[in-house]
Amino acid sequence: LGAEVTNGAKHCKDWQKNLK
Repeated sequence: LGAEVTNGAKHCKDWQKNLK
């Protein structure tokens, strides 16, 4: 679960970066 949560957070960050 921990790894999945970290992966999700990284994906969210990358998505926000692409949004800019």
